[in-house]
Amino acid sequence: MKKERLDNKYCITLIIISVIVYYVAYLGRYSYSSNINLIMDFYSVNKSSAGAISSCFFISYGVGQVVHGLLCKKYNPRYSIAIALFVSALMNLSLGFIGVEHFNLLKYCWLLNGFVQAILWSSIIRLLNENLPKNYLSIALLMLSLPVSLGTFSIYGLSALISALSISFKTVFFISGGLLLVMCIIWFSLVDYLKSKSKIERDLEQDEQNLTDSKTEEAKNNAPNNSFILIFAILALLAIANNFVKDGLTTWMPTILKDIYSLDNSISTFLTLFLPFFAVFGSTVALFMNKKLKNYVLVCGVFYIIALILFLLVLIFLNLQTWILPLICFILVAMAMSGVNNIITSIFPMLYASKGSAGTLAGVLDGFCYVGSAITAYGLGAISEKFVNWNTVFYLFIAVCAIMMLICLVYYLLTKNSKQKN
Repeated sequence: MKKERLDNKYCITLIIISVIVYYVAYLGRYSYSSNINLIMDFYSVNKSSAGAISSCFFISYGVGQVVHGLLCKKYNPRYSIAIALFVSALMNLSLGFIGVEHFNLLKYCWLLNGFVQAILWSSIIRLLNENLPKNYLSIALLMLSLPVSLGTFSIYGLSALISALSISFKTVFFISGGLLLVMCIIWFSLVDYLKSKSKIERDLEQDEQNLTDSKTEEAKNNAPNNSFILIFAILALLAIANNFVKDGLTTWMPTILKDIYSLDNSISTFLTLFLPFFAVFGSTVALFMNKKLKNYVLVCGVFYIIALILFLLVLIFLNLQTWILPLICFILVAMAMSGVNNIITSIFPMLYASKGSAGTLAGVLDGFCYVGSAITAYGLGAISEKFVNWNTVFYLFIAVCAIMMLICLVYYLLTKNSKQKN
């Protein structure tokens, strides 16, 4: 008996609720970083001490991504994601109550927050990859690029507004925690129903097409004659550099603008909003470029070349004593790094799922991303303190982008020659 084809609203709704979950998770992830200037003032700590709390999150998140990425096949997404949202909500609420004399408690809360939040990405990628029809995967890829940018934009915007209104920064933790609790309930109530309906549509599509052969062929076309292990290793290295630059800018942009241009906390935080707001366009460009170039590493290399040029311009513009031109460069760098991130954590795992679990690939690669985040949160603050200015940080960004660009170029030339010989 042939199954009746369902309306696509269930597939679309499953994608939307997954996107909202990750969007809200980002509020609970950057609620600390978006208030780092005010936190330093409140607890009377220096940049390296404040940055160490963010590093605690990124370290546990990176470790958690590898652990949960390897184990996500055994998880029931309804429960694992709900638990992650619930615990993250508790950690955000806890930060709102920690007094000035207990600054060290923040790191323990943020360590746990990072580990449970690491459940989300690999579980969501696995859920969508296993339950959506193939023709919805491209929609999912595009939609999943939104939470990173919009979530960061929203939390920095909320923090800037609260600061401008002279309201305690701890309000941000209470709002983030409350939204995480609400999303936990919604997810737990709806996801199994939406998953079962979407799975019916996927099974119907598999009855009509030979999806396994077509997906395998697509993976081969994306990386002909190349070793999967080599591609994975290079993408892992690019991932570390990606978040080193991306999160380095996002975390320290308010402080950079305040230190160099003497801008108020609320204004510097508000200007940082432009980074995630425009970054989403980089994710869209990455999808387009990957279809044209059909080479994950080459696409990343192009983005690193762009970032390198922009950082060189920043060094020139800093001498002009105007924050507008450097800010434009930082916005474009954020777009480029968003494109790299989308290639590594979304496009590659989804399209290369024939080589292994999409959730595992997404989780492990995202874990490598947060190795870079852990380094940058503490390291850049410490470097700026040691050298008294931020110029050394920009030189470091330039060096990282140059090295990644060379790695991508060498890989492309070697694989191009190999392809021609074959």
